Amino acid sequence: MYSVYNSYTVKFTKWTFKGGARFESTKIKADFTSTSTTVDQRFNNLVPSLSVQRALKSNETLTFGFTERIQRPGIFQLNPFADSSNPLYITMGNPQLKPAVNNNFELSYGNYNKGSFTFSTSYQFANNTIQNIASVNGNVTTTTFANIGKTRQLGFDLNTNYPITKQFNINVNAELLQIWLQGTYNGQLFENSGQQGHIFTNYTYKFIDGYRLAANIGFDSRYVLIQGRDNWFFGSGIAAGKDFFKGKVSASVQVNNPFSKFNKLDFFTKTPDFATVSSNLNYYRFGNLSLNYKFGKLNSDIKKNKRGINNDDAASGR
Repeated sequence: MYSVYNSYTVKFTKWTFKGGARFESTKIKADFTSTSTTVDQRFNNLVPSLSVQRALKSNETLTFGFTERIQRPGIFQLNPFADSSNPLYITMGNPQLKPAVNNNFELSYGNYNKGSFTFSTSYQFANNTIQNIASVNGNVTTTTFANIGKTRQLGFDLNTNYPITKQFNINVNAELLQIWLQGTYNGQLFENSGQQGHIFTNYTYKFIDGYRLAANIGFDSRYVLIQGRDNWFFGSGIAAGKDFFKGKVSASVQVNNPFSKFNKLDFFTKTPDFATVSSNLNYYRFGNLSLNYKFGKLNSDIKKNKRGINNDDAASGR
């Protein structure tokens, strides 16, 4: 992927205006030997952005922004190999997938007097999102991906990082969404709507002698899919650490999901013609020991439990 971008900022006493654009050129090339299929695609996208910020009282801001975001298909979604390890439930990718363009409008309020507090509401729409789509032939279900999603999304987000004391800190990240989905596949119209959201919390206590304790709890609801719902997620973790040599060396021990050995992943698909349920168990509990050495301005903290790697450019395949 190649990109060039430029932005401009104009500041007044209480107003700040920012505008910019980014040109992206993406080339996807892959050879799938199992199906003798090749993918050789190039996409060019011009991505604009705009924000207007108003300073309120001390350390308070109100910001309105618009931006476009490009969601590119992942390699798993492009791979046409038909996974028939379960002969009644076949999954395969689609090498003809194109990037989706999401348009996002957001209004946010920020307060930074003690710690940070941000609340925002947003509206997002796209006309070609990548959707997981299922079809049934006899008693065999086949799932793949297609650019058929006409998506509308209204969201509310809350982020806060608040120091209860100098030693004890709480971080909360929460989101609630109303989703509307619509798309046509093989001449049939599919529609779905509903709510989804998440809340992730992290708690950290730092002792005077360099010891640290941390805990996190998170919940992610079932996502709204064009033909149904996917799995929900609940996770927790605890960690302890110690700094040595004025913080240059740190050691930590971490256990994620200590109360659950497995995580059940299930997907519900329902259309006017059929209904299917798919579920499996994944190992969920794990732990690690780490030893870190800091040099220069490198800084790291005890890792928080997360659902997975956050890649905004690649579609998740959910």
